[in-house]
Amino acid sequence: MGGLRGGTAAGKHLRDVAAILIHLALWSQLGVLTRIYLDKLFSICKFQDFGVCLTSEGIKHNTLGAYFTDVASNMLGCFIMGLVASSTTIGLRSKKAMVIFPANSRFQAATGLHVGLRTGYCGSLTTFASWEYSLVTSLIGGLGKEGGQWSEFLWGLVIGLQLSLSSYALGRLCALLIDRYLTPGGTADTDLLQTDSERMAELQRKQEGKLTMAEEVLEAEETGEEPPSQGESPAKPHAAIDIAAAIALALLTALFIALTAVDNSPKHAARRGRWLAVLFGPIGCTLRWALSFLNFKLSGEWNWLPVGTLAANMLACTVNFLIGGTSSRIGKLTPWSTLVTYSIRTGFSGALSTVSTYAAEVHVLLKLIPDKIHAATYAVGSLLLGALLGVLIYGSMVWAH
Repeated sequence: MGGLRGGTAAGKHLRDVAAILIHLALWSQLGVLTRIYLDKLFSICKFQDFGVCLTSEGIKHNTLGAYFTDVASNMLGCFIMGLVASSTTIGLRSKKAMVIFPANSRFQAATGLHVGLRTGYCGSLTTFASWEYSLVTSLIGGLGKEGGQWSEFLWGLVIGLQLSLSSYALGRLCALLIDRYLTPGGTADTDLLQTDSERMAELQRKQEGKLTMAEEVLEAEETGEEPPSQGESPAKPHAAIDIAAAIALALLTALFIALTAVDNSPKHAARRGRWLAVLFGPIGCTLRWALSFLNFKLSGEWNWLPVGTLAANMLACTVNFLIGGTSSRIGKLTPWSTLVTYSIRTGFSGALSTVSTYAAEVHVLLKLIPDKIHAATYAVGSLLLGALLGVLIYGSMVWAH
């Protein structure tokens, strides 16, 4: 009987992992696609094309401005991340995997869907690496940029961080309002926020070198593991959710493979690059999900650090800076090389790095201020480390050339 139960548990674990991987691949493709066209919408400045001309890569006019190309994508992804947060992450005393759904909804137990929306869609819609790449290249120059844009670089870091954090906070606020006024059986007045005694208990856990409950739940949300102390779970949803996701993934992947192969006219090279970038998205997203198991796993005083997210963001920045530096040294690339490098930067690195999870982690760490300043250390440290990598990798390649 023990062996049978062990085999059943192993089989269930494999099915759960397979469901998570399917949702990650599906939602990461949708996230990359949304980011590509949202960036295009906000950066188009031609009168005959539909666009609002608010963001810039700093090439045509040699001036980046503080509104880098991916700022709108990062804002939207962070907002959605806050909107689909769990009750514990937000600070409610009720226990729901997603605040915006009723407690007895089948979606509360759809772990694959949760990971797909948060880690897959929001994580791939937002991009830390492209944010750093835009600002560092404007600072150093090369690739058609003037360089020396110190004020744009610094202001872009400040604006990008503030807009991301405020967008996540707005998403959380909207989730609270939906839970209170629109969701059947929503949160009561007395259940809205953690009490002072509960906050002190969280701080005591941190002082003892333990993770806070919010950090444990956030870690579980990113990986798809069962969150601790979440109360009774509703009945498992029908497998139709995961089956529908698998079918949608197969159709979507086949569509973008076909578009990449068929849409091969030289005048459509940019569009072909978008299709290929979407196909690269699941690779970066899955790697980021695997790295998320390292979050809050360091020993000693650094156990508060989301090292997996930090590693994913820095790895994606490194890839982008290597590609940018190589392109600057070589000069004009072949059409196929241009296509592949764009797809790797936009698809793989864009989905490997994330701002939405980064913003969620900073908000969890903010709960410990003023007793602990881990939030400031992580938020500012990530930005400075990414910029330092850019100067060391991209800068050294451009200056040597």
